[in-house]
Amino acid sequence: MAKRPEQIGFDPERERTLWHLRVGSAAELSSAELPPKPFVCLLAWNAAAESIATTDIAVVRLLDAGCAYVCTYGTGCERVHDLFDEELVMRSIDRPPQHFVNTTWHTDDTRDQVLHFFLRDTGESDVDVAKYGDLPWGSNWRHAIVVEIGTPLFSPEWLHEVLRDPVRFAAEYEEPA
Repeated sequence: MAKRPEQIGFDPERERTLWHLRVGSAAELSSAELPPKPFVCLLAWNAAAESIATTDIAVVRLLDAGCAYVCTYGTGCERVHDLFDEELVMRSIDRPPQHFVNTTWHTDDTRDQVLHFFLRDTGESDVDVAKYGDLPWGSNWRHAIVVEIGTPLFSPEWLHEVLRDPVRFAAEYEEPA
């Protein structure tokens, strides 16, 4: 049976449904159902000790499912980010890219910083169209999901509170000095 993400909230400012999925391993993600494409993903995973083959399971699954923007967070997140970029390059060698995917990593960010970025800075309007060209998805990014693999990086109560009311979270968020 496939794992299913939980619909937690709706962001009226970004007009996006907000989801959460927690799986024990990348292999479980490969059989998980994900939101309709295109979607934004915050991949929270302490992946520093994971093999490239294991990491690629998550990368390929998210890209194949229609991830349009991925933020990586946790130990080894820069490497995971690089594997997303590498996979996108490999996919474009023999054929034109099907779509542009924005990728960011958040090695030194706090949980509040990464959630704020994920909720407020990952929309279509946040992509540099002059640099990357038009976004060829054909539809807006109306879904955003936090995917946690392995040991949770967020307490579910806190994360669900943020996802239930992202406008309040953004209003209360204090930029670090």
